[in-house]
Amino acid sequence: MVVQVFLLGQTPAEDNHPDLSDMLKFESEKHQDILLWNYRDAFFNLCLKEVLFLRWVSTSCPNAEFVFKGDDEVFVNTHHLLNYLNSLSGNKAKDLFIGDVIRNAGPHRDKKLKYYIPEVVYTGVYPPYAGGGDSSTPVTWP
Repeated sequence: MVVQVFLLGQTPAEDNHPDLSDMLKFESEKHQDILLWNYRDAFFNLCLKEVLFLRWVSTSCPNAEFVFKGDDEVFVNTHHLLNYLNSLSGNKAKDLFIGDVIRNAGPHRDKKLKYYIPEVVYTGVYPPYAGGGDSSTPVTWP
């Protein structure tokens, strides 16, 4: 069984976005597929969004074999993905993480960039980490 949910935070009025609360309520009542949390849905809260999602998965879907999380601009061939996952045997699927592994990257020091990290927060090179879905070279990790 495949379950699809949409992860959302709050959009405060001061963000000057259209009020979509009635549409979200309609979607939620019709499909039961909205996870709405009480945090500001903004770029700098993406880590919080991930933590909330993982907590929800662990408590609401304890028997899930696989979890896929993708952004709204990422296309996923669901049938191909399911066929691939079902083809894995034994421990190959245990703790499987597929994505673009970024190595030898360091913090951005330009204060004008949204990814800016001051030296007081982090120094040195980042350990390998999984980047977003915008790479053309996906790698299986570990």
